[in-house]
This record gives sequence, C-alpha cells and structure tokens, in this order.
Amino acid sequence: MAVHRFREKNAFNKKIESDFAIALWNALALDQAVTEARQDDVDITDEDLKHVLPTMIEHINFVGQFHLDFNRQLPFKKAVAS
Repeated sequence: MAVHRFREKNAFNKKIESDFAIALWNALALDQAVTEARQDDVDITDEDLKHVLPTMIEHINFVGQFHLDFNRQLPFKKAVAS
C-alpha cells in the first residue's frame, strides 16, 4: 500500500512540476508577444490582458509525440536582472 501511495504522490508531483513549467513558458511567451506587439503599435490594453492567463493550457497536446531538440535556442529573449 505504501508503494502505491508513493507512486501516486510522485505522479502528482510530476504533474504539478509540469504545470509550473507550462505556466512559466506561457508567461514568457505572452510577455514577449505583448511587448513586441506594443512596439509595433498594436493596441493591447491592460484590460485586455486580464483575460489572458499563462495557466491556460488548452493549446497543449498532452497525448501526442514530442520530438525534443535540446540544442535548439529558446524563442525568448533572455531576461536581464536589474
């Protein structure tokens, strides 16, 4: 029984970790997209952004095949700590 609970807890923790990673990725993508759009004079208001959350995951395919290229550059600009 303890092994079963350990496996359940481990699977739950992995799900939480993946959700955090997705939210971080989405936040970076949203930030960059909004910044670039505003630089191109696209009217995106703070009110508009209240309806967009980095925790939205409907666009993610959780059951398909994924081919990861760990040598690929991230599409985001590196954040600079001030």
